[in-house]
Amino acid sequence: MDAKAVTTNLMALLALGGGAVLALGHRSEPAGFAESAPFAASPSASPAEHRPASMAMGEPNAVRLASNTAEIRRLPVEWPLQTQPAPPATLRPQTLRLPATNLPSMDGLTVAGSGTPASPNAISLPAVNRLPAPLPEYAKTAPDTEPNSASYDAPFHAPIDTPYDAPYASMAPSLQPARPEAAGHVWPATQPQPVAQFIVPSTAPPAGAAPVVPSDLVGPVRGMNDEISGPGTPGVGPMATETLPMLQGPDNAAPDQVMPDHFGLPVEEIVDERTPSVDNILLEEVSPGELLAFRPWWQNPVSTPMSESATTVTPDTLILSALRHSPQIAGLRALPEIRDAEVVEALADFDPTSFMEARFDDVNEPVGNLFTTGGPSRLLEHSLNVEGGARKRLQSGGSLEVRQRLGHENSNSAFILPNNQGTARLSLNYNQPLLNGAGKRVNRSQIVLAQISLNQAWDELASELQNHLLDVIEAYWNIYQQRSILLQRQRSEHRAEQILKTLAGRRGLDATETQIARVRAAVASRRLDVISAERDVRNVETDIRNLVQDPQLATVLLELVPGESPQRLQPEVNLHDSVVTAIQLRPEVNRKIRDIKSASVELDLARNDLLPMLNLVVSAYADGLAGSSDVPRAFSNSLSTGGPTYSTGLVFELPMGNRAAKARLRRQQAQIRLFAAQLQTTIGNVSSEVERATRDVVTNYERMRSSVLSVRAAELSLAAAVRQWELMSGDARSGSLLLDEVLDKQLLLVQEELTFARSEFEYMVALAKLRRAEGTLLRRHHIAPVCGGPDGGSVGLEINP
Repeated sequence: MDAKAVTTNLMALLALGGGAVLALGHRSEPAGFAESAPFAASPSASPAEHRPASMAMGEPNAVRLASNTAEIRRLPVEWPLQTQPAPPATLRPQTLRLPATNLPSMDGLTVAGSGTPASPNAISLPAVNRLPAPLPEYAKTAPDTEPNSASYDAPFHAPIDTPYDAPYASMAPSLQPARPEAAGHVWPATQPQPVAQFIVPSTAPPAGAAPVVPSDLVGPVRGMNDEISGPGTPGVGPMATETLPMLQGPDNAAPDQVMPDHFGLPVEEIVDERTPSVDNILLEEVSPGELLAFRPWWQNPVSTPMSESATTVTPDTLILSALRHSPQIAGLRALPEIRDAEVVEALADFDPTSFMEARFDDVNEPVGNLFTTGGPSRLLEHSLNVEGGARKRLQSGGSLEVRQRLGHENSNSAFILPNNQGTARLSLNYNQPLLNGAGKRVNRSQIVLAQISLNQAWDELASELQNHLLDVIEAYWNIYQQRSILLQRQRSEHRAEQILKTLAGRRGLDATETQIARVRAAVASRRLDVISAERDVRNVETDIRNLVQDPQLATVLLELVPGESPQRLQPEVNLHDSVVTAIQLRPEVNRKIRDIKSASVELDLARNDLLPMLNLVVSAYADGLAGSSDVPRAFSNSLSTGGPTYSTGLVFELPMGNRAAKARLRRQQAQIRLFAAQLQTTIGNVSSEVERATRDVVTNYERMRSSVLSVRAAELSLAAAVRQWELMSGDARSGSLLLDEVLDKQLLLVQEELTFARSEFEYMVALAKLRRAEGTLLRRHHIAPVCGGPDGGSVGLEINP
């Protein structure tokens, strides 16, 4: 069909509008990454073979332009058209790496001029991020024509991720969205929907040019930068169809044959497709095994001394030193000792008590009654009495007393027979409450209260001790983190210094003074970061010395080198088991439970106080008498001669109204309600703390996994930026932009490394906080209380390493 016939046929379709259609694909990657050919078809292939290549192998930009070649597809006259995407073709498992090029600006767009006359008008648009979309195929050819408009895919937030965003900003007001459904195309339900299309009005077609029927877009392909080559671009005249350099398919090329570079760009290297790309890495997930095997470059240097005066520390050694030397822990250990002494005091109330009394009386007084002396006007009497015994308070509430009295008496009274007599009396007294104060439950209450107070003291010690040990553990992992940050800052400074040396060596060639000044400022800024990191390391060492108070670590110049690295094992946490364990072991919960126990004991005492006092009183004694000052015979006679004398009775007492006892009862009942509410609050707080601690452990573990991917992606991004900068041409503006990109990528890599180091620190601290929340931190480090026995003794901590 000649050109005239084609023009005649196409004039009938002018109502649909004319213009050229560009099919663009995108990958949000910097230039220099691996890419593969977008199409695997030769110019002589049939229309059915003109299908998009596989997208699963990381294609670059797919560019198709309506031109004078047989490869360009034409829409049929029937509209709308409903087709399905063609099956992807197979590419050879090889990709190309292309060096960066300097792109001058032309008419608001970027011209990808390679410096060769083969393609002087190839247009390059900034790359934009987008999701993969299906590629519809229309196996029709278009007539020879020159379009007057260009169509490309772009999200509504374009442009991003490119230094050449000024042209996009100038074009944004003229972007008009067009829906693919308007063309009658039905996207498969199993594929993600494409991004919005925008029609970019271009210059009017040259005079005499025949219009064409606009074709639909080829769906977006994830490539590197969007390269457009063809006619109809603003400020660019007609040109032949151009495509990106690509690899031929297996049917069209030898296994190692590479097609010529249409843009005249030298091929840097051929890379096997198994080389990971940024997209593949970001789509991956780090398995627990990979995270466990991951070893950042700073892990070994962190444990390497940086000075001659250094000592290695671990969490266990710091905890042991803190238990031995910390004055704060020594002060905490004194509280259980005080409470243990109170328990002994309560037990001592039931210990027997011995007593003894000796008295000598010399009486010389006038007598007013003759029956006193029987004649003498004055009474002259001498007596010596020695009395001793024992008394004991019984746990039943009673009291028992045994008393023995021995005496000698001499008098001038005629009624003392025999004179110089020896006396002896053995007496027994017993008093037992029957109502108020009766029973072991009441009388042992002070012992129970003292024991509860002792346990509360240990709970307080355990709580404060766990807090102190948690501070020690956090300080240890903080010094590990700060040393990691210091090494990362030093490496970042070294990278900048290497660039500065490189630019200094290229001064006068292609390195400008602006570039050198820019890098020199970066070196100075990173040096300040290193100084700040060194300060942070010294501050953490000071905190550790203050927490531990070990005399061996008191030297300020002593470097503390961490000897244990963070673990990256996948945490095995069970929220239900952790909550149950926390309720059983947390000192705060135990302390509230013991408050309720103590209030219950006080409540029993208040109820007992409501009863009247009713005591049984029993007493008995036996006397002995002997003359001639024979006291031993008098004692023997008290046991063998005659019988005892005894008495028994009841004592009753009841306060009128008994208001004091009733008030104490109401107070104790209210106190129990108060403690019960506090217990519920404490259990709720502990459960919430365990939930948060469990969640923090899992979250920080996942952060570590994600940080590994971020570090790897940042390393690849920096390597690509460095490769572009090293291979740049002599254009000063592009070189400055690439240099800034390299410096920015270096900072990004440092930031990702800092994020990973912080995630390690937060994960290890989260594990310690979870054990603290469960109440198992002391058990974890084999620390147990040592309480005094019934007779007292040492109260403190026992460490079983």
